[in-house]
Amino acid sequence: GDSIDAATFIVAKHGKYSTKPARLLTPADATVSIERLQLLDGRTASLRGDTLVVLSGTPAQVQLTARYTAPWSAANIWFAAVPTWPGARTRAIDIGPAATPMVNGTRFTTFSFLAPATPGRYRIFLVMAAESDAAHIASATNWAVGAPAWNDGNDIADWGEAEAAEARRTGHFAPRNWLYSRERGGGRPTDLGVAVIDVLVTRAPVGDATPAPPPQDTLR
Repeated sequence: GDSIDAATFIVAKHGKYSTKPARLLTPADATVSIERLQLLDGRTASLRGDTLVVLSGTPAQVQLTARYTAPWSAANIWFAAVPTWPGARTRAIDIGPAATPMVNGTRFTTFSFLAPATPGRYRIFLVMAAESDAAHIASATNWAVGAPAWNDGNDIADWGEAEAAEARRTGHFAPRNWLYSRERGGGRPTDLGVAVIDVLVTRAPVGDATPAPPPQDTLR
């Protein structure tokens, strides 16, 4: 990827550096997109287009390459994978840190998850934020507040189609109520890089193109 300083893009290619004038990037320029997605174990899961199809109650191991732009000049930047199915609210997956500032950088990772027992259509949000770990990201709690605050109306597990559509369109989402203080009115907007992984959980064999019975649509 191309690293940047506060005023210019510093482009590293073939061991040579060149400086090009550029506008100052802001947190609103944070983006994430999935360049490549694949499964490492096909016994209980398959990939149909951009959707992971997983047998209910079984584990799946995913390998992905993400493209990202992190415009923060001095911050701890972290990636997390946040499932949206019941029971997974506090079980976000730590992907780990990312270099910043960065333009069009690459983040490669492998992670595992356990599919829910209830068939349905779900999502995993791949989120990049200026936070310290996956729990603070999934709970939408700034690290300076202390322990993650759950079930306070802003958890990423509660995101629906509107958030997913914006992330698919732009690679970015800016929730309005990220918790920066436990005082009343302590929520305020923040900028995130976000990509979406669609997950279909079924009771039928994953190689069956027509699962039966059809899973309940659990998306909002």
